[in-house]
Amino acid sequence: MQFELLKSARKRMEKYILKVVGSWLAGTYDRDRAVSRAAMDGITSFLDTNEKMIVFWKRCQVQILEYAQEAINETPQTLSDERTMTADDVQAKYFRVVGSSISLVVNLLVKLGPDDILKYQDKYDEFLSNNKSLWALSSCEDSFVRRTIYQLLEVALDQQRAIVEADLELISHAFIAEALRASQSSSAFQLVQALKKLTSLFGHAWTSAYKGKRSPFLRLRHFIEKGSQGGPPAYWQSLESLISVLPAEILPIDKQSSLEFLNTFRSGIGSRDEPKNNTPEAWSSYFATTALLLGHLSQPADQAELFQNSVYPVFEQYLHPTAQNSKWSIGNSTAALAKAYNICACSKEPDLQKRFSDEWHRLADDFIQRLNTSLPERSKDYHKSQSAVLAESHRWFALLGGVLRIDNPDTPKDVLVLPSNKIIKAALAAGVTRNGKLYSAAATIEAALRFAPELMRISSVSLEDIKSFLESHLPKLIMSPSSTYLISIQNLFRLIPDQQEFADNVWQSTIDGLLPLPDNGSKSKVVAGLISNDAVASLAQDDPALQDFVFETTIRVAQSKKADEDWSVFEAAVTYSSLTEATGLRILEQVIHLIDSNSENIDGVLIILEAICRKQAKLLRQERNTYVVLITKLLALTELSDAVITPRASRLKAAIEQSEQGTESEQSPPILHVIRENLETATPQSLR
Repeated sequence: MQFELLKSARKRMEKYILKVVGSWLAGTYDRDRAVSRAAMDGITSFLDTNEKMIVFWKRCQVQILEYAQEAINETPQTLSDERTMTADDVQAKYFRVVGSSISLVVNLLVKLGPDDILKYQDKYDEFLSNNKSLWALSSCEDSFVRRTIYQLLEVALDQQRAIVEADLELISHAFIAEALRASQSSSAFQLVQALKKLTSLFGHAWTSAYKGKRSPFLRLRHFIEKGSQGGPPAYWQSLESLISVLPAEILPIDKQSSLEFLNTFRSGIGSRDEPKNNTPEAWSSYFATTALLLGHLSQPADQAELFQNSVYPVFEQYLHPTAQNSKWSIGNSTAALAKAYNICACSKEPDLQKRFSDEWHRLADDFIQRLNTSLPERSKDYHKSQSAVLAESHRWFALLGGVLRIDNPDTPKDVLVLPSNKIIKAALAAGVTRNGKLYSAAATIEAALRFAPELMRISSVSLEDIKSFLESHLPKLIMSPSSTYLISIQNLFRLIPDQQEFADNVWQSTIDGLLPLPDNGSKSKVVAGLISNDAVASLAQDDPALQDFVFETTIRVAQSKKADEDWSVFEAAVTYSSLTEATGLRILEQVIHLIDSNSENIDGVLIILEAICRKQAKLLRQERNTYVVLITKLLALTELSDAVITPRASRLKAAIEQSEQGTESEQSPPILHVIRENLETATPQSLR
């Protein structure tokens, strides 16, 4: 209404604005979007620049502060008639008025400079100083009001620090004794931020200024146990920062109290309502807090027990999850785990270093045992057993990769590197002993090369062990159930600096041993895997036996003999440039010939031609006669009354002609070559 009045009678209305400015500006902070939008539209209609807005706020300081003070002095009962409103509506109206009023003061402190504020310091003192009802709102039921109060405290610490210091007992009671024990749903993050700023400036808010019945540390524990209460991941970062600036005298100084506090911390992380995407930040904060508490323990034995009971179980649950230890679940956050590793590994105490090393060797031995005792191929749960070990290997080496990438030269890496070497050696031995049937063994090596390739640079032991395996055993095991992982191992090993020539030799030995074996589906799949890498294209093209194999399997596809098994060979060859031009032209000529020889197998022919058109269209342009014959035969197929073949032939012909047009812009259209050829050289096929 005020907006409408201002539009209709601006000049006469302006002189009355100061009388309504408090409620009008408060409306811009109303939680009802329609109300806040209408209020803002009214303000911006005559304050159309930021400079004008600042001048307006300066001029209206007294009226704004008086309005805010009046609102704070109100109660739910004085603002509403309980005879006509429900109790919930009464409370909601009260919190709307109070929240928007406090927002006005926050905005004044943010927008105006110290000199402007100083002119009316008495009004600010009246609103902020010794205002018990104001600061008590930090534990009220309304999250919007709580967040606004926390914002007010932060701004006051910047602009009105003397008032905060004078009222520190009052503020300490409101924010520590009361707010920490109240529900902070949707406001816990803002409370922690406010407490962090308060503590960094006035640490004695937790000690000499604190007058609560229960200790401030117990209040904090109770608060942390609830988790972020709907807050963002940054809540846990802020909590870590708050704990780091707490006065030393309120933190635990003995082992038992430290363990109890960390247990509370884990309860907060595992709270049923804690968002899952907060997990990495929460555990990272937990580990940093563990390191902080460790510094308060003077006895190495107590420090070792703190690690043993508060950190080590996280590693074990990550590597080998179990339902009974689910409270230690950290998900797949290798960054947080690497931080935990760094904290433990960097301990200067020899006893702690030895215990940490022993723990990782124990975890490695447990993993090796699960690998060696995984179920054999004939077992009902064979694949389930292998998959479990495979997944564990991924987690192990993903963590190792994270540790090796820690940018801290003082972080000892051998604590994890040496057990990892042990795992690699055991996996290689298991792969050989069980003839590749334990594919989890090969998957473990593949995981090491994929997730922690840096290991090959710093550990000559593992590098040489893998090289020996590749050279002596991989060609013999390439047809085993481990074949997929063995091929990946070759490809990954090729990426290690200075190992390309060695990898080429292993690849060639593997192909040479594989091609003479009897033809079967497995052989074709393995060959396809071996050539599915651009890095081996030149090797494949230089191998006549391999080119013959590609030709033979492709023709079988065209003839619809073992098409499913052999198709992967041609697809890999044409995709990864393993096909020589000569072999490609042989295939093209033979496939075109088969269009006539057996129309029942036309599907296999079209599959090959479609692949050539997509991947190696240049083959279609090498021989003009071959091109003309192909287009002629495709034209004939388009005239068939076949709902499947005819449209495929039409699309293929169009695609071939489209690719040809890019190279014959100055020549006659491709279809004219076909017509001319068939007119000049008539054949039974062209006269059909």
